Amino acid sequence: MGFLNSNYKLYADVSNRVVRTIQGMVLDVEAYSINKCWADLIGLLGVLGLDRKSLTRVHMPIGVGISSTRTLALVSIQTGQHELEERRYYRSLCIPLAHPIDYTRLLVQVVLAGLDPIYREGYAYSKCAGVLGSIVQTDEFTPDLFAPAWQGRPSERMRVVDRINARYGRAALHVGRVPADPGWQMRRELLSRGYMTRWGGVTAGWLDYAI
Repeated sequence: MGFLNSNYKLYADVSNRVVRTIQGMVLDVEAYSINKCWADLIGLLGVLGLDRKSLTRVHMPIGVGISSTRTLALVSIQTGQHELEERRYYRSLCIPLAHPIDYTRLLVQVVLAGLDPIYREGYAYSKCAGVLGSIVQTDEFTPDLFAPAWQGRPSERMRVVDRINARYGRAALHVGRVPADPGWQMRRELLSRGYMTRWGGVTAGWLDYAI
């Protein structure tokens, strides 16, 4: 048995096709990540129709989790992917910010502050992620009049970091918590083919015919 490495450009294309398929069947859809989306199922007669249509149009099976909140719906589908004897644990935490920030060091502090109260020992975690939302341009929001003068405004430090990284390469300057050489990297020598994203990934075929 062989294994292929991740081809995220292909995955993104398949994900967009699945979301467009779901959009044609429900009232509202909101993409959450490359492999998850929220859907309003009100009025939908049979959720199995979502999987059948995705298989027919995109050749991609999907799983559906249903509950009264988004978090519970996500938990219901994720716990079904584990063996029965495995200990299951899923927690998420939303930390609202008083104002938008673009300073990486402060973002790391916020993420770590949210991780401490929800982390539990004894579980074989498969994934941990920080999700940023309500992203706006620096000139598209009203700063908090009562916040310190620097908060909510473009960071000159981050401008300098961005300029240096643009000139000398990505992560030339980075947060100190991230090792300069982590000792591992994503394997890319066995990428799955880009069947739908580039001509070179299309399978060639021949047709013989006679007149």
